[in-house]
Amino acid sequence: MHSNRALVFALLCGVLAVGGAIALLFQRDPRAETIEGPIGRPSISPDASTDDPFPPDASEADDADAVDSPRRAPATSSAPRRLESTKVRGVTLREDSKMPVRCVFRAYDDEGAERSILRTQNDALVFVLSVETGATRLVAEAADAFDLDPVTVRLARDDASTLRIELPLAKGSIHGLVQDETGAGVAGVRVRLNYGRAVRTTHSDGRFAFGPLRDDDYVVDLEREAYSSLGTEADQRVDVVQGAQATPVTFSVRRGSTLRVRVVDDANDEPLEGVTIGISGVDGREARRGSVTDADGFAEIHHLLAGSYDVSARPAQAGMSRAVRRVDALGELETRTVELRITHGAGDLDGAVEGPDGTPQPFARLIAVPEPGSAGTRTETRADSAGTFAFRGLPPGTYRVVADPEYCRTYNWLASSSDVVEVRSGELAHTRVVLRLGARIDGVLISPSRRGALVARLSADGTARECPIADGRFAFSGLDGGFYRVEVVDPSNGGGAVLFSSGVQLAASATERVRVELP
Repeated sequence: MHSNRALVFALLCGVLAVGGAIALLFQRDPRAETIEGPIGRPSISPDASTDDPFPPDASEADDADAVDSPRRAPATSSAPRRLESTKVRGVTLREDSKMPVRCVFRAYDDEGAERSILRTQNDALVFVLSVETGATRLVAEAADAFDLDPVTVRLARDDASTLRIELPLAKGSIHGLVQDETGAGVAGVRVRLNYGRAVRTTHSDGRFAFGPLRDDDYVVDLEREAYSSLGTEADQRVDVVQGAQATPVTFSVRRGSTLRVRVVDDANDEPLEGVTIGISGVDGREARRGSVTDADGFAEIHHLLAGSYDVSARPAQAGMSRAVRRVDALGELETRTVELRITHGAGDLDGAVEGPDGTPQPFARLIAVPEPGSAGTRTETRADSAGTFAFRGLPPGTYRVVADPEYCRTYNWLASSSDVVEVRSGELAHTRVVLRLGARIDGVLISPSRRGALVARLSADGTARECPIADGRFAFSGLDGGFYRVEVVDPSNGGGAVLFSSGVQLAASATERVRVELP
């Protein structure tokens, strides 16, 4: 009897021992989480935004805390391996002002190998990272500011405290000079950093500076509309190294041509003072610039490239019409004088600009375009905060009011126009512009190693548009439905090496997302 009881007791102990071993086998560290994912998934580089707007598959995006299924051996050698990760929380601030700054992150182990950041939540105040177990260092780099140095912090596995990371001001800078063919400095030239991320205007001695700047590669160029290059590259790539002296850059340019504009009253040939002069290149190269006539009715516009221009005069006096004149084939280094005559007996045109649902669209840019064969003058204005606009001093004729194409692209509207309206001398005409919603392509670039300035290009029907990729993002808006080709180009490589190309079928008023992954 006693021997039977001993046998039963031994069997029960064996069962309990096996159960305890199984429980230990599947026990998880309460401070770690386990996430299915590919081995060695690269973290997002400083050129890419960490708040990725295009998440991976839903199975990968599930919250790691909800993954509590037991470990299983992969069916084949190519199946994904489970990666353990630890959550890291903290705030990132500017050291100088203590203001929050959004950052991108990379993680490394003690051997210097990069560890995966499996998931990132990052807003203006707090970041929460899922960092692969084994990472001992975290590098934080400002996503939207060139003037802050990155910071490296140590990670402790058992430390659950919130990190406070302060990014100091960088010490690098770029100093440059814009000079003419004689070596004299040229004032008033707009110089761009990374295709417009920052802009400076040269001083009276032709000098400019960007700084402070962190250690990185930058592209410096001039706004090409006003100056032509003379023996220098249009874009200059600059490598800024922290702690070194200011990196020098020099541009040599031609001073260009000059237009002298004289404005007179058509009724008595008297010069008109205070008339606003505008100029725009016929071929689209020349940016809109302007001046104001002096007491003798003259205004001068300098530093023009050779080509053809439309020159306009807008008087301040009521009842006087605008005047426009085409200047053809302005030569290099030429100075030419043109005369514009202002007439009386103009009319006015006002109206409102609205969205498809009738909502007023404030500050929209609008153009009054004369109908073919009409004697009117092309004129521009901007709507006020209530979406209403007015054209004053229009020469009599028939017009159509259209929304400015650049404005439409910025706010995702299609090119829209009013009905044809007639403007009569001394009368006020009315019209309405209804904007139509356009389609949009949003893109994100993810690359663990590429840090140079890249450009996104959109092409369709033989036309192309480009925009710089800023913080790993790019967008094209105000599009019609149809087929488009999206490319990522490295402009520093000759004519521009195409690094990525993909076709996108875009439905009317839809938004398509493009995810670009580069090595």
